[in-house]
Amino acid sequence: LSILKGVVEALLATSYIKKSLTNFKLIITGYATKRALTIINKLIKHLGLKDNVVIAGFLPKAEAIKLKGNAKVSIYPSHVDAHPYSVAEALIMGTPVVGYRIPALTLNYGDISGLYLVDEGDIEALAQKTLEVFEMKKVKVEEPRICTLNDVVREEIEVLRCHV
Repeated sequence: LSILKGVVEALLATSYIKKSLTNFKLIITGYATKRALTIINKLIKHLGLKDNVVIAGFLPKAEAIKLKGNAKVSIYPSHVDAHPYSVAEALIMGTPVVGYRIPALTLNYGDISGLYLVDEGDIEALAQKTLEVFEMKKVKVEEPRICTLNDVVREEIEVLRCHV
């Protein structure tokens, strides 16, 4: 859990969401240092989110995927990534994802149904879109195409051939 992964923005968005919706939980997964956890917990307390945020920490893969499948919506406020499998896992489990419009999401997932992107850094839009998706009765979620390492290497070779 780090600033680049958007944990602070997820908490700030949660404080916006709490103004309209009180009965929900943001479950934060992933490894965090003790220092990061201290800062995150202080921010949770400062924002009055103790009843709405659970820090689950690092989870075994099967448990993390099950959690994503049971979620109403997944928030992915990361600023940097190469190929965010966490997003793919949520979509495969039928859970819509709200995230920032970063190259990793637009290039890997495009305009797939169930992926909602907002401008990077626009915390209010992140919160608003999450709230909209959360309140939808039915959300169409399309399974993403998962690239293997061989697919990526073939694409890289093709790009190099075109430019050499």
